[in-house]
Amino acid sequence: MNEIGVKNVRGEIYNLMHQIQEDDLENLEYFSVFGNLIQEKSGIKDASKPRFLFVVRDWGCPHEFPYGETGGELYVRKQLTEEDNQHQQLKIVRNNLNGGFLEIGGCLLPYPGKDVATNHQFAGLVKTFFTKTCENLFLLVIIKNGKS
Repeated sequence: MNEIGVKNVRGEIYNLMHQIQEDDLENLEYFSVFGNLIQEKSGIKDASKPRFLFVVRDWGCPHEFPYGETGGELYVRKQLTEEDNQHQQLKIVRNNLNGGFLEIGGCLLPYPGKDVATNHQFAGLVKTFFTKTCENLFLLVIIKNGKS
């Protein structure tokens, strides 16, 4: 009999629609810094940094960054890169985020289809989803459960 090992991996997921905006990064940075201060003040030592995953749903630019984890990783990396011409505060946000997590990843999901978005009686049946959404969700679950 095959056994499946399940690891308890501490991590956070930020579910966003369409794209990652600057205020999303600022809010995340605020709560990340706040969480670190609480850990320091409460005397928690050796608290491991969490993993973090941006899930961007209804992604509309697959020609720039493809759906799935590969495109998501590239997109997140681009959003978190400090640029020479950026305002200093934007650089600080990115620096704090890049140092505040063990790993930051991403996954881009397409629009699931009109039936899912507009049908109030949608029952969650996989066969009614837009095929690409299901493929990418399945791959995300498999990949993230396999990583530790």
